[in-house]
Order: sequence, then structure tokens, then C-alpha cells
Amino acid sequence: GFLDASYKQGVNYLSSDKVRLVLFAPNKSFIYAIGDFSNWEPDTAYFMQYSPSQSLWWVDIPNLSPGKEIGFQYWVDGKIRVADPFSELVLNEYDDAYISAQTFPSLKPYPKGKTNGAVGVMTPGKAAFTWTAQGYSRPKKEKLLIYELLPRDFSAAHTFKSVQDSLAYLKRLGVNVIQLMPVNEFEGNISWGYNPSFHMAVDKYYGRPDDLKALVDAAHKQGIAVILDVVFNHAFSQSPLCQLYWNSAEFKPATNNPWLNPDARHPFNVGYDLNHESRATQYWMDRILKHWVQEFKVDGFRFDLSKGFTQVNSGTDVAAWGRYDASRIALLKRMADQIRSVDPDIHLILEHFADNSEEKELNDYGFMTWGNGNAPFSEATMGFLGSSDFGWAISREHRGFNQNGIVGYMESHDEERLMYKNKKFGNSSGSYLIQNLPVGLNRVAMASCLFLPVPGPKMIWQFGELGYDYSINYCSNGTENTGCRLDPKPVRWDYWNDTNRRKLYYVMAAMNYLKTFDEVAYPVDYDLNAAGQYKRLNLWHPNLNVVVVSNFGMAAGSADPNFPFTGRWYDYLSGDSLEVTNKNGAIALPAGGYKVFISRRVVHPYYWKSANSTPVYDITSAGIRCFPNPAKDVLLVEGFSGQVRVSLYELSGKLLLQETGQAGSMRISLQGLKPGMYLLNISSPNGVYSSRMLLE
Repeated sequence: GFLDASYKQGVNYLSSDKVRLVLFAPNKSFIYAIGDFSNWEPDTAYFMQYSPSQSLWWVDIPNLSPGKEIGFQYWVDGKIRVADPFSELVLNEYDDAYISAQTFPSLKPYPKGKTNGAVGVMTPGKAAFTWTAQGYSRPKKEKLLIYELLPRDFSAAHTFKSVQDSLAYLKRLGVNVIQLMPVNEFEGNISWGYNPSFHMAVDKYYGRPDDLKALVDAAHKQGIAVILDVVFNHAFSQSPLCQLYWNSAEFKPATNNPWLNPDARHPFNVGYDLNHESRATQYWMDRILKHWVQEFKVDGFRFDLSKGFTQVNSGTDVAAWGRYDASRIALLKRMADQIRSVDPDIHLILEHFADNSEEKELNDYGFMTWGNGNAPFSEATMGFLGSSDFGWAISREHRGFNQNGIVGYMESHDEERLMYKNKKFGNSSGSYLIQNLPVGLNRVAMASCLFLPVPGPKMIWQFGELGYDYSINYCSNGTENTGCRLDPKPVRWDYWNDTNRRKLYYVMAAMNYLKTFDEVAYPVDYDLNAAGQYKRLNLWHPNLNVVVVSNFGMAAGSADPNFPFTGRWYDYLSGDSLEVTNKNGAIALPAGGYKVFISRRVVHPYYWKSANSTPVYDITSAGIRCFPNPAKDVLLVEGFSGQVRVSLYELSGKLLLQETGQAGSMRISLQGLKPGMYLLNISSPNGVYSSRMLLE
């Protein structure tokens, strides 16, 4: 027979109690669908029909209970039992016993004693997830502030729900993208996720599929996008792509495998290498990407090891693998065209690291590519300046790209943590010791001020904003060993209680806030001078100019700010101001000193927290903070409970404005007031407080 093209591979829900199963499996003799409906035995009622011209097997399964989960597999040639490659939920006979009811409530039991291997789950008549986010607008590429996280090491509960509970923390940090390390079904429970077995199923170790949808929905309500890290370079042996066509004698894919190469075509391959020239692989990958977009409303993908999407055989020659490869570019463009036909604005990020000419062409096609700045940023923060120029890693100008498509990062899941290296290997000069925690953290803050505003998307690795300082090779017994690289790492939310770590968070939050301004995201021009001791960033725009100066050296010195014009400039982090009379007048900086100057006042929420400046009020007993001072356009009042009344008087006693807030924070406009000294009065349930305030 011939199967109508409207039926897709996998589960087709025909009604609330009937499904059609479709399996691509050329060169097989016979296949039965087995499962709860057949007591896991072959039954002639579920013998699958075959279309030779399509290599598709199919069967209808009627009389199912609406809303009930049904386990199923395929029994192929009387030899193997496999789950469907497009399964959306998978049961495992060994791993599921270690998944708690808190993580995955009411998990369907594995049919022990009735079958073996992975079991797919289908649910005819299942109620659709209710999406609630309204008016969500996906952040543009140039403004992406990505927070990469591994749910396993981000919270002790290691669940989508616990990530959702942390959205307020991430929102305050100013990130607008969460990038989840692979959350599709992988082998075992405890993993980074780069050992995939079912690319379309949610791994139960992190929770239910609806929990992931709820996370995406809640993130969208906060204006935060969600990007999935996906692994289409390879599959691991539990995948049905492997098991359906397998050379058991050599434990690798058989030569007639429609999806996989028997032997990897490139270096550094893990698992079993996918053949991206194969139409079977292309259909499989396109379907899975479309599923994540349509079913989970994700905003993009980060493609692991995308340089492996080629059939050009480079063997073990790493240099050859990275050379310009027109066939690889064509394959990636084909993939992009397909997913963009589903979602034209989808964000596509490649972990590529190929020749610059190839990455430039891919960037010009709208891809983003990872820019690894870990090595030079580490050298800079440790105080070793010989190889500390991070311009190439994060700046399109340095690489001749036409688009701001480099996802620059100081840390990622693959790289050693900056603060670990600062504490263990940091330089010293007299009493200036980078291995001291406050000094090392300050140097990461300094690096962040140069890193985050550089045009183009940027990425922060989880807890980098608090100076996470356990090695990537940390073992659970407290030792360090390269064999522990993938092991669980301590979850240290208590870092928040450390004032120095919290200051790093506030500096990064302030810079993230600045990054979202159009004038910073889309400058007319910019210059990053990241070599040597005094690193500098200049951003030019008619409405807002930014100048960042820093001293990465081990002794005090002076930096040339290259101000574009003289006049009044503002210290962005502290709220202070500077009258510039010489555009190249040296700025004195201590070792590890840095300044962020802007050409007009921009009020961010963290003046007093990020720069140790003095707010108008910091009344701990009253819980009130009011800043900045001097002020210009606005006055911010935060941290209060109950009703608070803010009044502003002339020194003569004349009331100029008065506003009342109930709880939380207030933003009071000072537009129309003349520069000068005023009297500020704050009335709260804990008392009345007065102070002078300077209005510039």
C-alpha cells in the first residue's frame, strides 16, 4: 500500500481514542506494534502494513481510553523491541526508579516482566496545555543576554519548576534568555545531556513535559526567552536510530543504517555520528525542531558540535575538520530554511569554531556562533596580560563580520570558572592579591564592564554572576580530577549572602540594563581596545556615548579614556559626574580599577549597590533606600513596606511635589525642576526622615 503524505512518522492522533503509528524502517521483513493494548505480545490485530516506495510501516490502534497514557514499542523481525524515534515521553526499566514523585508526579510504571528496552508513551485525548503569556515579544539578536544553565546543578531539586521559581532572580540580573543544556531524553539520569537517546522526549529527571511548558510560559511573562541546547551531531546506543540498524559484533551502526555513519567522519566525535546528507536524518531533525517550537514555544536552539554536520571525512585531522566546508554550510542553511519556515524569527546558535571565513558566511545567513573568550578573560582577571586580548572572541569588528552574531562568553559549561582560576592562580604584587576573594571578584566585575556592552549577544554561565569558584573538574568527594568533569557540582545559592559576591551580581545587572538601550545595542560605531594593561571600550551614538576604562595591571596607573567630546559625563555605576576638559585626559585608576562613563544620565536600579556610592537614604531599620544623589531626571525609592510618602521641598520650605507608594518601589520624575539643592522628606510607618538632595 501507499501511506497518505498527511500522516507523519511517529504517533498520529486520529481521535480521542484512536491513533495511527507510522515507522520509517527500510529493509525489514515484518513489524508489530506492541504495548499495553496487546499485553506486550505480538498480535495480528497490530501487524503493520508496509509501503515499499516510502519505506513506511503503519497500523491503526483503536478503542483506547481517552486521556490515558499508553506504553508502546515496535517488535521488529521477531528480534528487537524499540520505542518510536519520535516518542515524546520514554519509560526506562532502570532509570525511572530513581526519579522521585516530587520531580515527576504519577509517573507511569515501567511494564516490568513484560518487555525490555525503552518504552514510548502516547496519550490520546490528552488535554492541551493552557498557555497564558500575553503580548510576549522575543528579544532581538543584538540585545540577547543569555544565561546558560544546567538544571541539575542550578538547584538542589534539579527541576523545571525550581528554575521557574528562580525567574525573579534572573529578571533582576537583567538576562533576557535562559539557555537550557540538553533536556531531551538522555542515557541515565545524571548527565550534562550530550548523550541523547530520544531527541524529541523530555528527560523525566527534570520533570514533566508540562513543567517545561510552564517554565517557558512563565519566562515569557517576564520577557525572558528560552533557548534549548540540542544535540544533532550524534546519538547514543539506546536510541532507536542505533538499535534498528546495529552491528552488534562491533557495537556500532550497521552499514545500512539510514541515519548514522558506521564510523565518525570527524575528530572529537562522541556517540554515533549522524549522516546529515541523508534525507532520513533531515526529515527526523526537521520534525523534532518543529515539535519543540510548536509544542513548547521555545525561542531558539543552540546546536552542539555543529561543525560535525558534514560528510566530508576529516578522520582525526582537527585542522582539516575546521577548514571551510561548502557542503557543511549548505546543510546548515537547509536546516535553517526549514525551521524558519515554521518560525521566521527563531534564534539559531552554532557551537562551530570553524575557519573564520565559514563562520562569517554563516553569520551573514543569520546564524549566531559561539565566541569563546574564556582563555583571554581568565588571563586578564588573573593579572597576566601577555595573552589577555579578548577582542577576537567577542567583537565582530575584530573578525570582519557584517552582523553582530558572535555569542561572546567569559565562561560556559565547557570552560573553567574565572573565579576558580583567580583564587588558585591569581597574580600578586605587594598587598594586592588577586587570590583574595574580594579582589578576584572585583576583577571579574571589571571584565564584565568591558564584556557585556560590546555589541552583539552575550552569555553568562550559571552563577558566574556570583563568582562560582568550584573547578569544572570538582569531584563529589572534594578532590579534583578530569574524570569528574561531568559530575554534579555544589549548588551554592548561599553565595548571595556574601556582600562581595552580591556586588558582582549588581555590577553585571547594571551593565545588562545598559545593554538593552538601543544606543548601546545598535551604536553608530564602537572601538574595543582589549590588549594590554589599560583596556577600553568606546561606543558612539548621537543619543548616548559610553566609555569604559580599566586597569588590569597589578599597580595603579592612568588610562586614556578617548572621550569623544568635552563637557559633563556621568559615572554610570555610582551616579557621580565628571566635568571633562581634555578628551584624552588620563583617568587615574588603582590596580583592578574601572569606570563606566556615559554622556547622559541613565538611572539604573543598582547605583548604591554596584559602586559603593552613598544613596540619599540607606535606612536599614526602615528598609528604605532612595537614590541617586546627585539626581537628575528621576528619583528611585525602594525596599519599603507599608505606605510611604515622599515629599520634595525648596530650602525655603515650599512644597514642590509629593507622591505616595503602598509597597515595594517608586519612580519619581524630577522633570521640570531647576538644578539646585532641595530638602527631601520621607514618611514611613517606621518614622520620618529628612535629608538634602542635589539636583543637577
